[in-house]
Amino acid sequence: MNAKLLPIAVILFAGFLLAVSAPVVSHSGSDVPSAGVASTDGTVLSPHVDIETDSGENVTVVLEKRGAPGQGMNGSPIAFDVVVEGAAIGVNAFNVTLDITDSSTDTHAEFTDHEFNRSSLGGMNTTNNSTRAYFTSALLDDTYEPADEITLGEVVVTPTGAGEFTAEPIEATVAGENSSSYATSFGDAETVDVLDGPDPLEGFENRPQDLTGDLLLEDVTGDGSVGGIDALSLYLQRSDIDDEYAEFFAFGEDPDEIETIGGVNALNLFLQRDLRDAGEIP
Repeated sequence: MNAKLLPIAVILFAGFLLAVSAPVVSHSGSDVPSAGVASTDGTVLSPHVDIETDSGENVTVVLEKRGAPGQGMNGSPIAFDVVVEGAAIGVNAFNVTLDITDSSTDTHAEFTDHEFNRSSLGGMNTTNNSTRAYFTSALLDDTYEPADEITLGEVVVTPTGAGEFTAEPIEATVAGENSSSYATSFGDAETVDVLDGPDPLEGFENRPQDLTGDLLLEDVTGDGSVGGIDALSLYLQRSDIDDEYAEFFAFGEDPDEIETIGGVNALNLFLQRDLRDAGEIP
């Protein structure tokens, strides 16, 4: 090789090595987006959802309360589905900001848990004393096909104190196929009337809880699970429960069963039929 050409060849060869060994970073619209994680000030940190093109399609993001419409129990978890309506090109990534507004100083409700319906990268971070949540995910290979209604997952709100609160989506970025973005609008806010239940039963720290949203306090001991100890505790302390709260323990057809062993049997049947068989609790 000509001596004058040798340095040029070395430079070209070195450049080739760098090219094949360097990581490939692409930001095209066809990339599978990665999940965003919200910081404490509400901004989205890297990795984030890359949505670079406008699909020209529109979706509506709504919260839908599970269980009894418009009502929940003080101290009990209240589940809401996060739903996208009108997803004409499916969903493979989303950033949804949710907000809670308390109607009085006596009531405080906060986001306490979440679950995605499909395997994903992402999570939920909260700010503003847990009254604002950033529900963020990328679905990778397990994307949603086009559908009139897609339930992305659920968020859980736990109130402390009787009164009212509202929960609603206030901002959202939703991506469909090829990471193309939708124009988004929002459904009506969900207003929940929080009912006050009995204080903790003797020997337990937490008040009885409604774990399924039907206004029945099946978790009598308030420990977040349901089992035989709840039925036993209800039986032993049934006479200590004020009449005004009897309806929240009416697991049979007759609300007065709370005063009889029939009420305890009804609770056992209720647990077996409606909870364990449905797989909602262990």
